[in-house]
Amino acid sequence: MIKYLWHYLFLILSTVTILVSIPLVLVGREFSRSLFTVVFVLLIILFMTGTLAIIFWLISKTTTRHLRITLYSFAGFQIVYLAFFLYLIFIIRL
Repeated sequence: MIKYLWHYLFLILSTVTILVSIPLVLVGREFSRSLFTVVFVLLIILFMTGTLAIIFWLISKTTTRHLRITLYSFAGFQIVYLAFFLYLIFIIRL
């Protein structure tokens, strides 16, 4: 567990970023015009794809069934959220 501490910290950081991003995306059109938004959206997408890569890497290293199921659940959440996030950005904003 300690061996993969940085990976788990990255998972926690990406989860916090995702939870913060939902209200920011829903704020309004004036927020969507700034450079900060573009950087923030790219950062969120980077965190989500990086998190998915780390999750699947951890699944390949994990031997316990319970942790494997938990990681698959979290990966499913990340994929659904990424689709929802892209829907909010590209469909609702247009």
